[in-house]
Amino acid sequence: MYAVILKIGAFFVPQHQEVSPITGYLYGRVMGWIPDSTIFQSTLAISLVFLGGFLMTVVVIRQRLEIEVTLFSGVFYILVSALILNYLHPSGAVMGAIFLILSLLNLLNSPNKVYNAIFLFNTGLFIGMASLFYWSFWIFIIWAILSVFQLLGARFKEAMMVITGFIIPFFYQGLDYFRNNHFADFWHDLIPLHFGIEPLPLPHDNLNEWIGGGLVLILLLITLAGQSKNIKKKQVIIRRKINAIYWMIPFSIIAVFIQANGQFSDFFLLSIPISVMLAFQFTRIRSGSAELLHIVLVAIAIYLSFSISWA
Repeated sequence: MYAVILKIGAFFVPQHQEVSPITGYLYGRVMGWIPDSTIFQSTLAISLVFLGGFLMTVVVIRQRLEIEVTLFSGVFYILVSALILNYLHPSGAVMGAIFLILSLLNLLNSPNKVYNAIFLFNTGLFIGMASLFYWSFWIFIIWAILSVFQLLGARFKEAMMVITGFIIPFFYQGLDYFRNNHFADFWHDLIPLHFGIEPLPLPHDNLNEWIGGGLVLILLLITLAGQSKNIKKKQVIIRRKINAIYWMIPFSIIAVFIQANGQFSDFFLLSIPISVMLAFQFTRIRSGSAELLHIVLVAIAIYLSFSISWA
């Protein structure tokens, strides 16, 4: 319901039918299966954002990243996404973000010595799955390996587990091309089709898009400024997990930069690390101020849903 409320304006203001560029092999296939119905696509997209918020809550609670158990990380994931993303349309980045969060959850579980190999394999597997929806998500395999080195020590064996899982989705993509007699196109569709270093996408000539993007930038700066407080007085392993989440910030920016036809709204990926850190900082704010800040951000998000033209 929270995700719906933040986009309530879009249900009253006529919206043009948005068509996102094909950003990955599996995204193109999935969009071919989805009925060409605005209501169905909007329902699917809202459900995906809600699922992302739910998984972010699971990440914080299961990893015991904070003493207090709250739902703030999920709330902020949805809220930050609403400020910058027209999530009434299921883009490749929205779908891929779900697998990216699952990868994060498995990565943070990897210090578990009993199921270590499974979690490491799944970390790479979900990054590979995410890349089939938004090609440039492959860059997160570097983030995963660096994080594994920090969490478990610089051991080649663990890195290979991650890489093995990462390769599997592309192996099955190649098999599908081979089965359909299109294997000659596999290499082109794997990299050149979706790769393009272009100027960093900026908001359209729309003041309200600049407002939404500006607010996300401010929240990002607040997140970066609070790094020392977010890891203060925490166990060593918890500090390392939090730092791994912080490392997602530069990789989220690079992913949009190297994706052909990358959209400004794709920077909603920053909502993954931002949501966790804002949840920490939110618990430290005085009760009245926290509620006021939340109401202001919700009001702005609802206003933008009425007025932004997502061209």
